[in-house]
Amino acid sequence: MHNAYVLSEYLRRGLGTPLLRRVAAKAEEGGCGRSGGMAVDRNTDAHRFYEDLETELPPKWRVFSDIRESLLNLAEDAEQPTKYILQRQFPP
Repeated sequence: MHNAYVLSEYLRRGLGTPLLRRVAAKAEEGGCGRSGGMAVDRNTDAHRFYEDLETELPPKWRVFSDIRESLLNLAEDAEQPTKYILQRQFPP
């Protein structure tokens, strides 16, 4: 799973914790070795949610998102099988 979130019209109804509880159970069942949470600076509700779970923000971490085009540019010089995999993984 890549993303799980509560739609804005359902915020503050006690859905986040049960949702994350179910995600955690599925991750455990599937042998997930890594998980994380992310929220933009302005999403203070999400910040409070993660803080209430007693998670920590690792120092000096930066997130680079929407790198599809950059990866495809790198693939231009790659062997054909690698380029095919990247195009399938990051469709337009």
